[in-house]
Amino acid sequence: MSDQFYAVQFRSMHTAIHSIAVFSLETEAQWFFDLLDNNTEIPEDYQFDDNNFVGFQEINYRDKPYEAFDMEILYMNEWEKNGNRVPDVYNY
Repeated sequence: MSDQFYAVQFRSMHTAIHSIAVFSLETEAQWFFDLLDNNTEIPEDYQFDDNNFVGFQEINYRDKPYEAFDMEILYMNEWEKNGNRVPDVYNY
């Protein structure tokens, strides 16, 4: 297992609260980022893989944590290919 987790930051359009979804695999985190960035919602029938999904955590977007669930995290949003975007989610 890696010594770090991968986080996808997103903003709830109902509450304006920023949250992160944390994954143990980079590929799962990238897939989830792409899902939110392209669809602006989490599909109702979406099932998180229990082996790779660590959890959700609300954050202060002005002072993002770089540790969550007792592990260093890397934000998928900050990767150059993702353009430092924070997807807006309408059903969270």
